[in-house]
Parts: sequence; C-alpha cells; structure tokens
Amino acid sequence: MLVALAGSGDSPDGWQPVPAAALQEQWRDGSSQRFARVAGDFDGDGEEDLAILLRSSRSEALWVRLSGTKAPARWLMLDEVPLPHIIGEQPPVMALDRVAPGVVAYACFDSDTDCNSGLERQRPKLVLKFPAIEYFRMGSSSSIFFWSNSRKKFLRVWTSD
Repeated sequence: MLVALAGSGDSPDGWQPVPAAALQEQWRDGSSQRFARVAGDFDGDGEEDLAILLRSSRSEALWVRLSGTKAPARWLMLDEVPLPHIIGEQPPVMALDRVAPGVVAYACFDSDTDCNSGLERQRPKLVLKFPAIEYFRMGSSSSIFFWSNSRKKFLRVWTSD
C-alpha cells in the first residue's frame, strides 16, 4: 500500500479534484458526491475526515485528509493509478463510497497471496469500529480502506476481485 504525506492545504501540491464534467456517467447518479468523495470520522478521533479522488498530470489517486484539533490536518495517499493520458473530462477510473461501522466480509488483506472470494458467509469477517472507505472500479474490483488504531495507519482489505 502506497502512503505519502503532503501539505495540509485544500489539496496536496500538484493534485486537483476530478472536474465535475468528468463525473457524468449515469451510474454516478446514485451518490450526491458522484462517488468521488466521502466524509466520515475514519480514524476515530471525533473529527470529520475527507476521502477524495484527486488527479495529477499523470495519475489518479485516493487521498484522505485527516483532520484533528491536536495536530494539523494532513493528507495521506492511499492508492495511485498511473494513467498515460488524463484528459480534463475523462471519467475517473475508480470510485469511492462510505462504509458504515459494523461487520464486513472480506476476501483477503492487501498483503495476502491467497484470497477467499467464495460465498460471503464463508469469508473472514472484519469488525469496523469507525466508518471506512470503499474504493472500487464499477463492475470490477472493490476494496475497503479502514483505520487501524494499533498500527496508526490505514489498512486495505479486498471485498471482490
């Protein structure tokens, strides 16, 4: 998992939100944020955080802005998808949604080599204490990034291939 730190401004240096014109695919109508951003207290500190798809000149990435009153807000890159050419209105490759706290069946952790993508009732379960971030490609793979208090970082589990 790629994790990078950047400045604490409106967006990390060199990165911009995906333009609204690129978020017009009909399936995105199912989200008021067009599946390009979600908010929640992802790290359990009582402050609302933001997960957002951002673009640079060469890639698209999932960034999280962790807010806090004890420390300055900071940006974390959780995943990056290199793209050979990004055209302003090109739809994003990935999408985001919010996962509520609770029990989630998953196939494997990011570092595992063997995944169980069988029936949901037969898969391992994860208990989410805080909201998490579903990161998916429509009609394809899906994963969840969740905060680990013991490791003080986001971990990733795959929920489908």
